[in-house]
Amino acid sequence: MKLAKIIPSPNDQRDDAAWLESNFKIAGNSQCQGNLRDDMIRAIALEFNIVELQTINTFNYYSMFSAYMKDVKNIHVSRLDLMSFQNHNWFMNTLFEKYDLPIKVMTKSSQIKISEIKESIEKTNRIVGLHGYFTPSGHAIRINGFDDKSLDVNDPYGFHPYKEIKKGGRFVYSNEKIMSVKPYRLVTLEDI
Repeated sequence: MKLAKIIPSPNDQRDDAAWLESNFKIAGNSQCQGNLRDDMIRAIALEFNIVELQTINTFNYYSMFSAYMKDVKNIHVSRLDLMSFQNHNWFMNTLFEKYDLPIKVMTKSSQIKISEIKESIEKTNRIVGLHGYFTPSGHAIRINGFDDKSLDVNDPYGFHPYKEIKKGGRFVYSNEKIMSVKPYRLVTLEDI
């Protein structure tokens, strides 16, 4: 299996659920965006040895994100702001600029093919994010690597069609299962 050069430890979305629900009004099953983004920040922090960002988790991520939205964009953060991938991209790119990192978050939104996921990992040698209809309202997972028939993923909530999965973690999902959820957004960490 071809794997990204740095794979942060799995982060189970359910572990942060109560705190995020009470502080940000984000339901436990709606935190995948922040979970994916904190994984991506940790991977870059490990790659560039930025110690203070290496232990970020989902609730730290949402706290930082909310503070940046308020302090830099001068807006009060609503639940919709927390769900917007454009706002997450802006925040991560702003954070990377703060640390003078030659990295930019890029997003492709359309029907995503397995070949595009694999090409992104080959090109950047980094984890990528994938959004699809893993659940009825949509879900985001981290892709760590691939082989000819499957993807190595971190799914912070557990893949909905696999009813036996009760907790998030690191799994191998077949290419067919990934394509069955109609992936619609690919998030990558590109060199600039």
